[in-house]
Amino acid sequence: MDVVRRRGDAANTNNERPSDHKAETVTSSLMETTAAGDDDDNYNDDNEAKKSSTPQRTRSAKNWLFLIGVVALITTAILCSFLSKIWCLRIITLLPVTTCLLRAATCHLWEHRLLPLAVVATTVFAQLPQVLGSAVAAMCIVVFSLATVPPSAAAANSQNTSNNTPLRTVRPKGSAWPVLMATLVLVTVLLTENFMVWVVSATFEAGQRSDTAPPPLQDNGRMVIRALTSGLTKYEVVGLRRLWNVQGALLACLGTSFVLAEIFERRQLYSLGLRGVLTMTAARTLRTISFLATVLPSQNNYCYSQHYPYPPPTEWKEWIWVGIIPASNGGCNDLIISGHATVTSTLACISASISNDPIFCVALWTMVVLDYMVEIYEGFHYSVDMWLGLVLVCLLWRVLGFVEPSLPTLRSPSAVDKSKKDLELDDASNKESTTAKFSGFASNKFLSRKATVTIYFSPTLVAFLQLVLLPDWTCNILVVVYAATTAILYLGFALPNKDPAKAAFIQHVAQHVLYSLLFMTLGMYL
Repeated sequence: MDVVRRRGDAANTNNERPSDHKAETVTSSLMETTAAGDDDDNYNDDNEAKKSSTPQRTRSAKNWLFLIGVVALITTAILCSFLSKIWCLRIITLLPVTTCLLRAATCHLWEHRLLPLAVVATTVFAQLPQVLGSAVAAMCIVVFSLATVPPSAAAANSQNTSNNTPLRTVRPKGSAWPVLMATLVLVTVLLTENFMVWVVSATFEAGQRSDTAPPPLQDNGRMVIRALTSGLTKYEVVGLRRLWNVQGALLACLGTSFVLAEIFERRQLYSLGLRGVLTMTAARTLRTISFLATVLPSQNNYCYSQHYPYPPPTEWKEWIWVGIIPASNGGCNDLIISGHATVTSTLACISASISNDPIFCVALWTMVVLDYMVEIYEGFHYSVDMWLGLVLVCLLWRVLGFVEPSLPTLRSPSAVDKSKKDLELDDASNKESTTAKFSGFASNKFLSRKATVTIYFSPTLVAFLQLVLLPDWTCNILVVVYAATTAILYLGFALPNKDPAKAAFIQHVAQHVLYSLLFMTLGMYL
């Protein structure tokens, strides 16, 4: 009986063990679930803390920026009470550049720092000789193009295989074909406008002699500007324009915008370029129609004798040749609408749309308005010419917004809805994208490095020589040559090519020729 009882107890004990084990398992799983929930709560709390700390850091940066701005204004006011009027104007008008410097120092991301730094750098380089500044700009174009040479397909595959990473999906730049066609149309419009500037001056006989030139129209804007600069010589006022170097800053911002669109892929490069080219084409077309429809008298009675031969040639070949020569120093009666305002406003619209930073945009447009004020002071244009040029270009830029697809622009510096971890991930993605793009020059399998450098260096060198050495009449010839070269490279070699990597390389060379054409044209006509 004892044996049977012991066997029954053992059986009962064995039967109870699985149930105890199940209970222990359930208990442990509940504890793990609770611990995991606690971990999730802690993780969420950490994320919330990071997200809440990001606005605090941003507000702190804004407070410091505001404090620095107030101190700068107070310091400026104190200095102006002791300094001469010209020095006061220099300090006050450099406040937009100072704002860009502070903006570049307070922004957390490099993509937000590049545009303000471009403005500051061009202001510094403006104090150097013009030849050196043009050389620096030319070298930046060459370095950027060489750095963004598209890698060959084999090199890209080997690089991704060695890194054990999948092929990166690159946002398309858009189609180059519309940009090429729009550029050809723009070149045609510019050449036609250049000839029509001569036609207006040659047919306005009253303005060809100083004794018969009609008096200029009353310009209230110019009267106000002259009142503000009373007591200063014309040399001192024009020196302010050289100090700001607004045109150089806009060109640098344009190049930087292309860099941001190419490397950080926040906008489609070709779509952005197409919108800018179409804006410029429409504005210059309206300008040509405007000054042909109504001829305004020049504010300079000696303008015709300073720009064109008197009397106008009677031989038709000579008459046409005068119209072909680039009017790089402007005309006499091509006043409404200002061509200078159409170009600079277009560049400012492109840079401001890329930046997406209200503080930088205000600083940039302030510099543009200051440049217009000096243009009006010198008598090159009436106030209405500059005003209409700015308003017209801004409206055209808005109207042509449908050209670009709906893509996110650069992250606004005021956006604080991302945690620090998210920003670090985005920055790591940008660095990876930049590294992938910069590997093209080293992995180019079509040409040697020496040949590649020669191909990219040659068109920019010729454009640089045109700006500093060659006569003006060769500019229009080179414009036609560059435009034809771009068309031949794209239509004759890139499109028919069945090798995608080789076609991409040829298209990139055509893109570089377009950059050199833009550098030469803007440098010549601005």
